[in-house]
Amino acid sequence: MDRRRFVKSAGALAAFSSMNLSDLLAANPVALKLINIVRTQSGFEREKLIRPFGFKGGYLTELWQVASRMQSESGISRIGIATQSVLYGDADLFSRHSETAGNAMMYDLVNKSLEHVKNTPFRTPPELLDKILPGVIQDGKKITGKHDLNINFVYNALVGVDNAAWLTYAAENKFSSFETMIPEQYKKALSHRNKKIAIMYQIPYGMPMEDLKNAVKQGYFVFKIKTGAPGSQSEMIQADIDRLSLIHQTLKDFRTEQTENGKLIYTMDANARYEKKETLLKYLDHARKIGAFDQILLIEEPLNENNEESVADIDLRIGADES
Repeated sequence: MDRRRFVKSAGALAAFSSMNLSDLLAANPVALKLINIVRTQSGFEREKLIRPFGFKGGYLTELWQVASRMQSESGISRIGIATQSVLYGDADLFSRHSETAGNAMMYDLVNKSLEHVKNTPFRTPPELLDKILPGVIQDGKKITGKHDLNINFVYNALVGVDNAAWLTYAAENKFSSFETMIPEQYKKALSHRNKKIAIMYQIPYGMPMEDLKNAVKQGYFVFKIKTGAPGSQSEMIQADIDRLSLIHQTLKDFRTEQTENGKLIYTMDANARYEKKETLLKYLDHARKIGAFDQILLIEEPLNENNEESVADIDLRIGADES
């Protein structure tokens, strides 16, 4: 299976998983089929990375690429795919186990989820997920032995399952394109098309500066810098500051035709590693000091999910949480 080709044609279907069931039913004049899944399967590949990928205070050395297959009673069979990231899903769980053990637990949850699917008739994927989610959460807690398991671990395990459900739903109802699947009340909102898009080039901990130079030469001009280095909060902020200095020193003199001022664009992603707002402000003060602040487009999820400090007074775009 060509995983990347499959993603290009089908991966976007998972975006509908947050839609309300009643809205979906009301938006389609033709009655949707009741789908019964009679068979499920899964498999995975272990993809070794060329170097450890550092983010959220840890490092990944491999990715488990998971395929989830479901077959309906009408004989339609579809495969959904997903990439597992235990570090992203639950960093605390990741730190307690080996990388292999963490991935094995998430893959176990994938299979538990597929078992739930076989016992749950549905008309839309959101309906299916609403029905199985409580049971999947409980399975996740049992598998990991963690009563406070982060919900993102569960959601990650469900990505391929959800993808397969959308593909099956489309085939059962003879939807042949992304556009035909969009409920009427969402068509206007989802009809906008940007003239251009930019691909973010991710900079994990430890990436060589030569890679960044080569990326600019290849045409990249938006760089996503992973912050929140491993260690204590004081160790983290010092490492982040040193890293930003190195990155900016490497990139500051490059120019692009894609921005009005010709400068490259930075985004920062701490994956909720900063426990206090004052730590974030210290990082931004350093960005101002070295002349990098004006190139920052946005900061993703800077503060710990339990921190409720307002970031409204920070003069930058903030993606404050996972919503």
